Amino acid sequence: MPNEVIQCPQCDRKLKVPEYLLGQAVKCPTCGATFTASGGGGSASEPNTPAPPQEEPDLGRDEEEPPVKRQSSGRRRPAALDEEEEDYDDSPRRRSRRRRDYQPHRGAVILVLGILSLVIFPIILGPIAWVMGNNDMREIRAGRMDPEGEGTTNAGRICGMIGTTLGILGMCCLGLVFISIAASGGR
Repeated sequence: MPNEVIQCPQCDRKLKVPEYLLGQAVKCPTCGATFTASGGGGSASEPNTPAPPQEEPDLGRDEEEPPVKRQSSGRRRPAALDEEEEDYDDSPRRRSRRRRDYQPHRGAVILVLGILSLVIFPIILGPIAWVMGNNDMREIRAGRMDPEGEGTTNAGRICGMIGTTLGILGMCCLGLVFISIAASGGR
């Protein structure tokens, strides 16, 4: 699929645009200017002219696969490619961002333990959730564990901290009650 190299009229960034987009409105990923893609490497004639959403391919997405536009035949086509990017292959497969060598995260388990520590057995379940959460957060930040579980792991860790604190405060209050009962009953 032949591409034309065009230049953004606002920021002068060079972009590769497939032939079928020539004459249509495109959006520069650097400055966000919308212009009509014209052939021959020249810049466009209509800078900053808004176009209808179905004609305006967004070139600024930070995905591993270039933005696509649906044709009437249903084939997926790239909207435009940067000059540094490889040419797009028309295969329908989608590249996965997730690495296969990650350890699975235990965010759900840690979150359940943290929530349970707020309700029952805070002195036992709270520290378990806290320690497991700290260990998993260390692994996630080191790049050895799946980062998708970072939010749930951190939430469970925080619930474990709160549960442990409430459990310790409850034990202290209970101890003070027993001490005051013992002190008043001995007289």
